[in-house]
Amino acid sequence: MRNYISANEFSFNGIVMLVLATIFAGIVLGLLLGFVGQFFFLVGIFPALVGIAGGYVLAQAIKKFKMPNKAVAILIGTLMAVMIYGSYTYFDYLQFQNQLYDAMVTFGDPTLYIFKDMDKATLTNFLLQETTGSTGLIGYWKSTVNAGISIISMGGMGSNFPFNPLWSTLYLISEFLLIAGFAIQGAWEQVNRSFCSRCREWYDKGKELALFEMQDEDKVINAIERDRFDDLKNLMRAELSKPPCLVLKVHLCLNCHNENPLLELSRLTVGDKGIPKYKRCLRGLITSSQLSELEDKLRS
Repeated sequence: MRNYISANEFSFNGIVMLVLATIFAGIVLGLLLGFVGQFFFLVGIFPALVGIAGGYVLAQAIKKFKMPNKAVAILIGTLMAVMIYGSYTYFDYLQFQNQLYDAMVTFGDPTLYIFKDMDKATLTNFLLQETTGSTGLIGYWKSTVNAGISIISMGGMGSNFPFNPLWSTLYLISEFLLIAGFAIQGAWEQVNRSFCSRCREWYDKGKELALFEMQDEDKVINAIERDRFDDLKNLMRAELSKPPCLVLKVHLCLNCHNENPLLELSRLTVGDKGIPKYKRCLRGLITSSQLSELEDKLRS
């Protein structure tokens, strides 16, 4: 078996398209989060969900534009989080402008008569400059932090948890990090998938060849690395049907098919809520003739 070397491919056209797709998707997801957040907001859950959505979009974009580069995955994952959180904050900032102006009208604030020629944005920036020393999103951020954040349970019922400026800052930062973490994870999982550098195409989802006991991992790895297929046959456990176990799969390039078969050995366990979890422990390339021999041995 030959070692599989992870492709770290990069192209100028690919990165341009990835960046454009990231900016567009990030703005859409951020505005969606801001719109839904007007009516109700699940602390931690909403940022996580929008981060997962961002990661999914990035995975599809990386797959389409064939960019299996880990550095790129981290960069565009971070960019996705910046666009989502920036759009979300800007949406809230616009709502803040409207609410501030409406409140001044309702309570007859004399400031409106003094600055009657100002539009909402200019008036808001003037007040933010006076109270925080900054304007725009920075001033709005400072204003939010200084005012503190209150976490109220669903429907406004139950306990109210007010945060002081320090905890409000940490809370806002944690929202961004949560979005960034899930966005990067989605991109990272895609670039970590097998990619054929010869024809610049992804490998397929794979076909299961055999199952092995967890305790036989070292023996299985040794047999695969030395191309000792008879040993694999002896180690195979046909009666295994449930995890935990070792799963041996073969993946074929979607373009060149049988020319560069890839063997992958993974640990299969059951995670939270009964969801299967795969953790790869070996990956390598064999020839098409070796694959035929292996399949014949395992079937015999």
